[in-house]
Amino acid sequence: MTLNNYFNIKWKHINSSTFMYGTYLSFKEKGTYFENSLVPSGIVINEWNMMSYYPKDKSSPTLPILEKGEIYQFKFDYDVEPESSIYFKVIYYRKDGTELDYLIVRNKSCEVTYPEEAYSYKIQMINAAAERIIFREITILESNIINDSNLEMNISEVINKQSDLNVRNIIFVEPSFQDLELLKKAANEFYNVILVINWDRNDMSDNIDHLQGVFENFVNEYELHFIGYGPKSNIMAQSMGQIIKSQVFKTYHESKELSKQLESIMGKYQLKLARTPYVYRYESDGFHPQYLENTLNPVRYFKYLDATLINRGYFNEI
Repeated sequence: MTLNNYFNIKWKHINSSTFMYGTYLSFKEKGTYFENSLVPSGIVINEWNMMSYYPKDKSSPTLPILEKGEIYQFKFDYDVEPESSIYFKVIYYRKDGTELDYLIVRNKSCEVTYPEEAYSYKIQMINAAAERIIFREITILESNIINDSNLEMNISEVINKQSDLNVRNIIFVEPSFQDLELLKKAANEFYNVILVINWDRNDMSDNIDHLQGVFENFVNEYELHFIGYGPKSNIMAQSMGQIIKSQVFKTYHESKELSKQLESIMGKYQLKLARTPYVYRYESDGFHPQYLENTLNPVRYFKYLDATLINRGYFNEI
């Protein structure tokens, strides 16, 4: 990874490692529900891979590429009955596919140094007499953002500045894909860009209050465009468009979980009659199967957003 980044890894589909004999398995918005009291201890319930061969594994890579010698924090978010009845195993492999080393993780977080000799890795969830599991996600954080102060919301300086244009294109960075270098590259044709980073961290109500205070000062001078490109950033952009009457640009994705969370927050604001959001992408790009959607960076959808439309500030003229 070449950025200040964290990755959220979900369990969204069955692969060749998933233990299915006698299993009840349900994929929900709030997590994956697994129930099976017959799984022998020591058996792999599911695994996530950095590399895979689809004809054999029947799955695509779900883990990010890590930098050799770098330190990461792994966080495991789940509930299990009985308590402490699963654990995780991180296995490192050489280039020839042989096992280099492994790490057993019995707590919900650990610090990991990615070996210099490692070519790839996988994470296994292993049974230790579990009966029911609600698995939400694995989060992998780079060492340079483990400090909580770096996880606070951040509003960037203006990027690709064009002083003669009275617009500000405010992009809410999708929480699960914080590749800022790739994002800047994808948005290279957009002028006067402001990135809102880590807006989902800490107290969301406080974050929204702060954003309202900042961007209300912009309204008299600039036309504001709130832009999302993934399930959560779309919801946040649309919410801010209601608080500060501004044009919203979004894709078809929507996070029901975040939408429900914001319902309880939005009630305290005097919401404006918002403009209809401009949906610049109504469906997947069609090049990748649906099961890959959660592993691909949605900044690719910016190619469908007309730069002229957001750069010239037409919407105040309507």
